[in-house]
Amino acid sequence: MEVDAIYHEIDGWGRYQKLMYFMLCLPSIVAGAAVVSLSWTAYDMPYRCLVSGCENATSATYNAPFLNFTTPRQSDPANADYPWSECDTFQHSPPDLCEASAFDSSHQTTCSQYVYDKSVMHSTVVSEFQLSCGRDWLPTLANSLYMVGMFVGSLVIGHISDRFGRKTAMLLSFLVLGVASTATVFVKSFGVFAPLRFLTGVGGMGTFMTTFLLAVETVSNDVRTFCGFAIHFFFPLGESIVGVLAMYIKDWRDLQLFIALPVFIFLSYWLFVPESARWLAAEGRFKEAEAVLRTAAKYNGTEFPEHLVKSTDSSAGSVETPAVQPPSMSVLDLFRSPTLRWKTSIILYQWFVCAMVYYGLGLNATRLGSSVYVNFILVQIIEVPAAFCCILLLDPWGRKLILSLSFVLGGLGSIASGVVSGLEDAHGGPGDGRQIRRVGDVRDRVRVRRGVVPDGPSQQRHRHLVGCRPNRLHPCAVHCQSGTRFKKPGPTHVDFRRVVLDRGSCYSLPSRNFRTEIAGHHRGIRELRKGPDALPYSVVGPPKTSEVIRLSVTARDSQLASPRGTAQHS
Repeated sequence: MEVDAIYHEIDGWGRYQKLMYFMLCLPSIVAGAAVVSLSWTAYDMPYRCLVSGCENATSATYNAPFLNFTTPRQSDPANADYPWSECDTFQHSPPDLCEASAFDSSHQTTCSQYVYDKSVMHSTVVSEFQLSCGRDWLPTLANSLYMVGMFVGSLVIGHISDRFGRKTAMLLSFLVLGVASTATVFVKSFGVFAPLRFLTGVGGMGTFMTTFLLAVETVSNDVRTFCGFAIHFFFPLGESIVGVLAMYIKDWRDLQLFIALPVFIFLSYWLFVPESARWLAAEGRFKEAEAVLRTAAKYNGTEFPEHLVKSTDSSAGSVETPAVQPPSMSVLDLFRSPTLRWKTSIILYQWFVCAMVYYGLGLNATRLGSSVYVNFILVQIIEVPAAFCCILLLDPWGRKLILSLSFVLGGLGSIASGVVSGLEDAHGGPGDGRQIRRVGDVRDRVRVRRGVVPDGPSQQRHRHLVGCRPNRLHPCAVHCQSGTRFKKPGPTHVDFRRVVLDRGSCYSLPSRNFRTEIAGHHRGIRELRKGPDALPYSVVGPPKTSEVIRLSVTARDSQLASPRGTAQHS
């Protein structure tokens, strides 16, 4: 039976093929969602030690005023530009007293209970199973097990697909993916969660692989390039949907349930999605293949080409066998000849690099700065224009050129992003204002611009933050150090909404109105005074002249002097 010729005669991209192709693309959405779900269900929540005597586990929040004297900072215990230590607190005695005198900042102790930052997710695998400090490598293990599951699934489900049919393997993959993903919602320990991620990887890989095979084997050869890439519009769509769901679903179990349940809808495909006619013909099941092709011709409104159907003789009259028995082959045949062995090795290495970069970027998209949701969605959805470009250029330019250009562009992009990130780290350590510290439970990354400002008799380079959106929940700041005057260009009067002090440094935010709030949150700040004597705040002159802000604080103890930060703007 000449299946390719029959598809050409009955319109291999007719109404029937388009409907079947679209239906077979839909499961790729849940397969994509399964891959990146751990980025949110095991979101890397910042955490710190629970301070007994000052808070309890049920009502504790990540930021609290007593942390200034109970918890050190990472790297530099006295530098407020660093986040809170994750595993240590200052030595506490007596344990039921929450005052600065009860904590010894010269000695630190390791804690066993933690408080998590719930600004992004309220509950995750990390917070529920206490995967903190010495156990913080376990979420990575779960991701690795998922990748191992994908590897096993590609081998096992692939073999089942070749031996028992694409449809059987597809439905088995749906079942494994749905059951494993749903069971994950009800686990009570990480020891059960991790193996279920492995099974989810098996089912997820099998789902995408079998639906891809069925989709491209259902259409004629002249549209295979388009169909081979168009399915990749649906996979990143599923990944992006997870980011959208995470905006509104903050509990990891609820989020996982929303991802898992749609899988069971696709079990209904057993009723109306046919087996691959190409696989049936290759297995010698010509009557079944002919029935599938006749159904396609009927829905397409075309005549079935009877002359292309070739029946084979059977001694029993009831068993059909191929006219020519194909030789038995295995994956080892790819390595028998030197030429084929060399090409196979190159392709395997290329897949290794692609998978490492693709999943390395996609699964870590939640670690980028600025809006974690927007960045995550953009990183996933960028695959759509890439697939679109391949559809347009693959046939005119050829496979080899497109492959080479893709590797060059991907490599240059990876190198450039690493270099830029390294330069930012080199020029913007803690305290330079690039990473706005936590105010409430919100973090925001802002863009910076260098400028030379006068500092007494010498010139010193500082940074001014620009390009921030006016949003009261995302404070953008101009960093100024104690005793330093800044000159900010601009003809208009500069007003401030928030000023945060930290040992004499001030952070100020331009505001749309002419009211100013002064708030002290950080180490060493006990009191902010306003009055003509202390003169912590004053505005001098009309617009286009100078506006001078003087801030004074009263330190907690004699070890901290009362610094004064001055900022001049014009």
